[in-house]
Amino acid sequence: MAKNNHNKQFLKRYGVGMALAAAGLATLGAQAYRNNKERIKLTARRLGKKMHAAAEQAKSSAKETAKTARATARTARKGSRKTARATRKR
Repeated sequence: MAKNNHNKQFLKRYGVGMALAAAGLATLGAQAYRNNKERIKLTARRLGKKMHAAAEQAKSSAKETAKTARATARTARKGSRKTARATRKR
C-alpha cells in the first residue's frame, strides 16, 4: 500500500506535467506511426526511456528543494527560540 500512496503523491506533484508530456507524446507517436509503422515499437520504447529520465530528474530536483526548505524552516525556528530565551533571561 505504501507504494500506492507514493504514486498518489507523485501524481499530485507531477500530474500536470505528465499530462502535457503525454499529449506531446501522443502527437509524436501519431506522426511516427504515419512515417514508419515497422519501427514504431522502438520509437515508443525510446520515448518512454526519455520520459522516465525526465521524471527522475524532476523528482530529484524537487527533493533537493524540499530539503533546503526544511533546513531553512529549522534554522528559522531555532533562531526565534534563541531570542525568546535571551529575553526571558534578562
